[in-house]
Amino acid sequence: MGRMGAILAAAAVLGTAIGIARADQFFSVTATNTAGTTTLTVGGRNIIDLTNHLINQEDQFVALASQGFNAKLTYGGVPNAVVITENPQQTQATVKFNTTGFSKTFTGSNSSDLQTQIQDFIKQDGLNQYAQFLISMNRLSLVASIDGNPLASTALIGDEAFNRFGLEPTLTEPVNDAHRTAPMPLDVVGGTSRAAGLNGNFGGVSFGGNIRFTDSVALDLITEVDYRSVSGSNIGTAAEIVGLPVTLLRRHADEDGLAWQLTPWGFGGISASYDLAEGAILIGGGGTSSLSYRWEDFTFTLADQIDYIGNEGVTVANYSFDVPVDQWLLKNGVQVLYQPNGGPLILDAGGAYSNFLHHGAVPNYWTPTAGAAFKLGRLTLIRAGFVGDFARHFTECGGEVSLELRW
Repeated sequence: MGRMGAILAAAAVLGTAIGIARADQFFSVTATNTAGTTTLTVGGRNIIDLTNHLINQEDQFVALASQGFNAKLTYGGVPNAVVITENPQQTQATVKFNTTGFSKTFTGSNSSDLQTQIQDFIKQDGLNQYAQFLISMNRLSLVASIDGNPLASTALIGDEAFNRFGLEPTLTEPVNDAHRTAPMPLDVVGGTSRAAGLNGNFGGVSFGGNIRFTDSVALDLITEVDYRSVSGSNIGTAAEIVGLPVTLLRRHADEDGLAWQLTPWGFGGISASYDLAEGAILIGGGGTSSLSYRWEDFTFTLADQIDYIGNEGVTVANYSFDVPVDQWLLKNGVQVLYQPNGGPLILDAGGAYSNFLHHGAVPNYWTPTAGAAFKLGRLTLIRAGFVGDFARHFTECGGEVSLELRW
C-alpha cells in the first residue's frame, strides 16, 4: 500500500498543481438571456467553477443577472455537450446532457441552494448519469482524460508497457545479455499537443527495477506518473505495472540471429482531474511480444501487444465517480537499431500503430520513434529521443531522456 499510496499522492499533486494557461480553454459556455438581447461566451478550466458562476449569474455572467438564460457548454472541443436553462428568479434550472439525452430539473429556494443541488448532483447524486456523460466524452472528445485518445490514461499505461517490454529489450541488449544483470530504467518525457483546437502540454516520469529468477525469467516492476494540461485544465495519471518477461529464444551480445521475449503483465492505476470533475481507478493487463533479429551492426525488432483496461469506483475530495471503462488496445510496431562496429553509439528508429478496439475519439494513431543512445561503460546506457503521436486532428510532439543502469 505504501508504494501505491505514493503513486496516488503524486497523481493528485500533478492533477491539481500543474498547468499552463491557454487562450482557448477546455470548457466554454455560450449563454443568451431569455429576451434574446444579450449573448456571452465565457471560457474556463474548471467545470464546477464555471457552472457555479453561470447558475449564480455572477462574475463574467453578471450581465445576465435577473433575466434567465439558455446556455450551451462546449466540453473539450465537443460543442453543445451540456445545455443549461435557468429562470429569472434563479430558483429553477434544467440540465441536459445532449450526448446521452438525460435531462433533470432542479428547484431551489434561491440561487445558492440551486447551485448546491447541481454541484451535489455532479459530485455524488448523479453518479450514474454523469458517468454515462463522461463515457460519451471519451468517445467524442479528442482530449478526454480517461480513454479514447493517445494522451488518455488508458493509452499512456499501454504505451509504457509496450516500450518497456516490446522495444527496450532490443535497445538495452547491447549493454549486456537479457536478464543476466538487474536493470534499473529511468525515463523522463515531455512535450506539447494540439487537438480539437486546444493546445496542451504533457510530462511524465517512469522508473522501475528487475528481479531475475533465472537466465530466462525475471520480474519487472514499473512505476509511472504522468500529467497533462489541456488549455489550463489539469489531468493526472499514475500506475504500477508488474511484468514477467520470459526469454523464449536467447541471443548473446556477440551473436547474430533471433531473440524472442514474451511478457505477460498487469497493472493498477488512477486517472484523476479536479478540473474536469472526474476520476477512475484503472485495472487490467496484457501481453507483449518482442521478436528481434540481429545481423552484424543492425537489429530489427517486431513488437506486438494486446491489453485490456477496466475500472473500479473512486472517491476523491468528496467527488464520487464510477466511470465505466471497458477498452482493448492493440499495438504493433517495428524498430531498427544500428550500432556501428559494436561501439558505444546506438541509433534507433521505428514506429508503431495503435488501435482502440472499442469506441474512442481517436480510434487509431501512429507513433514514430527515433533516438540516439550512448553506452557509458559496460553497464550504463543513456538515450535521448523523439516522441510523438499523430492522427487526424491530433498532434503530439516531444522529447524523452532515458537512463539504464545495470549491476
